[in-house]
Amino acid sequence: MVGAQACVSWVDFADEQAAFGDATLVVVGVADAADGTVELTSGQGVRHRIVVEQVLKGDVGGGELWATAPRDYCTEDPPQPAEDPIPTGERVVLFLHPVGASWSGMTPWWTARPLPDGAPLPFDLDE
Repeated sequence: MVGAQACVSWVDFADEQAAFGDATLVVVGVADAADGTVELTSGQGVRHRIVVEQVLKGDVGGGELWATAPRDYCTEDPPQPAEDPIPTGERVVLFLHPVGASWSGMTPWWTARPLPDGAPLPFDLDE
C-alpha cells in the first residue's frame, strides 16, 4: 500500500475488441475539462463530464455521464500515465465500468481511445 491507494495488477487487453468485450458500458463522446477528482482503489482519478454521442454497449440513461480514468500510483514516478487518460475536447470511445454513481475505466491505458470524426470503430459490435 502506498498512501491511501492500493497497488493493483492491471489487466492488459490485447486490443480494443478485448476491452469492448470486458466493459459494462462503451460510449463515443467528448469530455469536458476536468471537474474534481474521485478516489479509486488505485488512487485519485480526474473526473470528467462526458457528452455522449453514441452508446455502443450498455445503458447511460441520458446524453451525458461522469467518468474517471484510474492512474497508477505504484510506480517510480507517479502517477502514470502523467497526463490525464481522458483527453479534454477530443472525440473518444470510452470503455467503462460502474463505480458508485459514476463510471471508471478498468486501467489507465484502456479508458479512452481516440476516435476522430469519420473514423471506423476499432472493434466489431457483434462480437
